Amino acid sequence: MDQLKQFISIYGYKGFARLLLYPVLILFEMPVKLLATLWNCRLLLYRDISAYPAFSLWNAMNNRFYHTRALNLKRFGRNGKSPYLGLGDYQLSRCFHYSLFSLYTFTYAGAFVVLISMLLWLGAHLVWYSQVDTLWLGIVLALTLISTNFYANTFRMQNYNAVGWVFFPVFLWACFHQHWWVAGAALFLQTFGSFTATVIGTGVLGALSLWHLEILPLLMAAPACLKLGGHFYPFFINGDFKQIITNVMKAIGMIGGKAVKYRRTQSRKLNARFVYLFLLHAQFGMVLLWQSSWEIPVLFGLMLGFFVVNGFLVRFADDQSMFISLLSAGLVYVLQAPYN
Repeated sequence: MDQLKQFISIYGYKGFARLLLYPVLILFEMPVKLLATLWNCRLLLYRDISAYPAFSLWNAMNNRFYHTRALNLKRFGRNGKSPYLGLGDYQLSRCFHYSLFSLYTFTYAGAFVVLISMLLWLGAHLVWYSQVDTLWLGIVLALTLISTNFYANTFRMQNYNAVGWVFFPVFLWACFHQHWWVAGAALFLQTFGSFTATVIGTGVLGALSLWHLEILPLLMAAPACLKLGGHFYPFFINGDFKQIITNVMKAIGMIGGKAVKYRRTQSRKLNARFVYLFLLHAQFGMVLLWQSSWEIPVLFGLMLGFFVVNGFLVRFADDQSMFISLLSAGLVYVLQAPYN
C-alpha cells in the first residue's frame, strides 16, 4: 500500500489510471513510439555507426565499461594481464564470461548491433512458418514488435548479449519439436554472442534430457560447452582457477562469504519488484496450463524457474536476459495456442 501511495504521489491519479489501462493504451501508443524511434534510427544507415554506442546518454556512458574490457582483451589477450584495470596487474582470465565476437562488434557499433540483433531475433521466429497459420504468425510477431518488452530490450536494456539471443528462437523451436541436432547447432552459435544465453540453453537441454529420459539432448549441449570451456584455459595457465571461480561464486550468491569486491546479489529477501514480475509471468503460465488442458508448458516453466533462481537465489544473469528468455518461451506457446 505504501508503494502504491508513493506511485500516486509521483505520477498522480492520471498515471495510476494509465497503469490500469496499459494493455489497451499500448496498442495505440507503442506503434507510434516505435515508428518514431525507428525513423530516428535511419541515421545509422548513412553515418558512422561507431559514433553511436547506445540509444541513450546513460547507456552510452555505462557501455564504456565494456569498451575498456574489449580494449584490454585486444591488447593483452584473455590469458594476459592488464596494468590499466583494477589496481594493476589485472588477470584478464577473469573476463571468461565475454564472447569476444559480440563484445568487439558491440563496442564498435553498440546501437546498430543491438538493433539489428533484436530485429533478427524477432525474424528468427519465422522458423515456425510451416507449422502455424501465416496470418496468426504475422499477428503474434506484430504484437511482439509493439510490446514494451521488445522496445525496452532493443532501445534500453540489451548489450552485447543481444547477438547471442538471435539464435534462441530457433533453439526453442528445435527443443519444442525435439529436433535435438538443430538445438545443439543453435546453442553452439549462441556461444559467439552470449555466455548467459548459452548457460540458459544448456540448462534447458539438461532439464529436457531428464524430462524425456533421453541422453541425446544433453549430448547436443557438448559442442557449446566445449567452446565455452575454452574460455577457462587461462585459469590453468595462470594457476588462479580456484581463487577466481570462488570469487565469482561469491559475487553471484552461489556461496557465502564477504571477501569479494564486487557482489551482484545484496540480499536473498523477497522484494515487491520480484514478486510483481513473478506474478505477472506466473499468471501467463496459468493461462497456458488452462488453455492446454493442464498440459505443463515445460519450456516456459523452465524459464520461470530460471527467473526465480536468478532473482532470489543465484544472480547469474541480468534482468534483460530473463525478460527476453521468458518472452521467447512465451511466444512458443502463443504460436501453438490455436492448435491446442
